[in-house]
Amino acid sequence: MILYKYLHILRKCYIFVSLNQTVLMNWNELRRLAIKNGFKFVEHGKKHDIYYNAETGKTIQVERHWSQEVRKGLMLKLKKDIGF
Repeated sequence: MILYKYLHILRKCYIFVSLNQTVLMNWNELRRLAIKNGFKFVEHGKKHDIYYNAETGKTIQVERHWSQEVRKGLMLKLKKDIGF
């Protein structure tokens, strides 16, 4: 039996997600979740924005392709770094 849950992501949109699958989201949604989880904007790079979390000591780079979806492998890494 596959377990399902609902995730509330931005503007009261509900996405039906299997627990066994990766949640695909765009870069803007990822940036908002990072800020919500304690990451602060540090600086603009050429193609990326850099965010830092003082509590965990982690630094992440977020691409500025706001409407494009985050690639699966990169999403898994950032998901682990951000902590959601």
